[in-house]
Amino acid sequence: MSGSVVHVGQLFFTDTWTNVITGNSFYGYNQNTHTRVLNAQDPNYKQATRNGYNAIIDVESIEDDWPTGVIGAITIPVDTTRTISV
Repeated sequence: MSGSVVHVGQLFFTDTWTNVITGNSFYGYNQNTHTRVLNAQDPNYKQATRNGYNAIIDVESIEDDWPTGVIGAITIPVDTTRTISV
């Protein structure tokens, strides 16, 4: 049996950006009752950033006053020729 490779992954923000967003009542994230997991303690983050890969979204404020919004960018390579056998 063979087929195409499908990838489901997770992207991350820096802990600094997450602190800024979650600390602002405007976005309502400060109502979150779940325990926060920092990137350094997140096994998914460790997996996603091994072997020199970078799973962190590069974020910039749209204006000086960041609550107006942010723009994020990340590059994700895809090998469309790879197949697998199961």
